[in-house]
Amino acid sequence: MEFKDSGELFDLDPNDFVAARDALARELKAAGDKDNAAELMKLRRPTVALWALNQVARRDASAVDELLERAEAARRAATPEALREALGRRRDAIAKVAKAARRVVDDSGRSGDAQDRDIVAALTALVGDARSDDIFRAGELTELPEGDDTIDAFAAFSTPTTAKAASPRPRKPSREVVNARAAVEQRRTAVGDAQLAVDNAQAALAIAKEDLAAAEQRLAELDQ
Repeated sequence: MEFKDSGELFDLDPNDFVAARDALARELKAAGDKDNAAELMKLRRPTVALWALNQVARRDASAVDELLERAEAARRAATPEALREALGRRRDAIAKVAKAARRVVDDSGRSGDAQDRDIVAALTALVGDARSDDIFRAGELTELPEGDDTIDAFAAFSTPTTAKAASPRPRKPSREVVNARAAVEQRRTAVGDAQLAVDNAQAALAIAKEDLAAAEQRLAELDQ
């Protein structure tokens, strides 16, 4: 499997991403480009939702440009009225890109409806952080930024009195809540570790298949 550059990896189905990434990293390392090989290995496999959004960015750049421009307009809104209008336009753009992403998922044989929540959640996070704009436009998303600017944007137009009234002093979480959060984090870590093990196993399987194919070809040549 040969690639002109790492960007082509993002055109692949997510199930093929890890094996292809590792194969390209091996090619770079064999060519003496160890630094880029190491950076390439840091790329995480995109979720189905992010993969679909990457395809939209690659196939319909104007839709993503429109979305990101409307997100920027919302961040620059100078009055509450302007902000509400900008957020409405941003919401319409999100719906348009989300629909295109669901179509990509459907075309891959998966259920677009099943991915709808993840797609919308991803878009909401993306439009809330301009630092991801260039990566989104390139169609090379592998993970999401944290946070959303919608609430903060409205808060910027609140008076000190209103803001104070809307922000009561938080109560100290109970022991049960603390323990529940710790349990969630523990299980989240376990899921991440398990996913990493699966990715490594898939990479090892791909290498083993390549070695088997080479051995079989060599045997066929010797039998002739």
